[in-house]
Amino acid sequence: MLLVVAKPALAPAALSREDVLRFLRRFGRNTNSFLLTYGECDWFCPEQPLGVIPYVRSGRSMIVVGDPLCGREDAASLLAALTEQAGNGQRVVLLLASSWLVGDLRAAGYGALEVGSDACFDLLNWAPRGNRAKKVRSATNLARRSDVTASAYGGGRISR
Repeated sequence: MLLVVAKPALAPAALSREDVLRFLRRFGRNTNSFLLTYGECDWFCPEQPLGVIPYVRSGRSMIVVGDPLCGREDAASLLAALTEQAGNGQRVVLLLASSWLVGDLRAAGYGALEVGSDACFDLLNWAPRGNRAKKVRSATNLARRSDVTASAYGGGRISR
């Protein structure tokens, strides 16, 4: 996880829950993107590039949780548009931004501070062995004894 601070208020866009879910399904790659479905935040939605940035105000800062919801190639320009429209004395701060975004942001003059990281693994190729497999089998058996039911999700493919 990274904390990214921009160089130095705008009218927030109104988005319906359906709009938010549509952007999340299309562009939500950050492990924290689901947090946008909780609570209230404001939305920055320029006409170009296609995408939105959720943020909350805290003092003189606009806090963006996670990554911009847009195409990967548009993230830096979308953040630049938000920074440009932020009022004087306002800072744009990305909290829990993905590591793929940091290089582009540093090139654009943003600073970055790593404050933690997420464990990520490829579920399609993960084959637990040894103690990991034992824990998976134990959890599976406990779920079976507790009458937990599960079904396969086939609604989409995992993007890389």
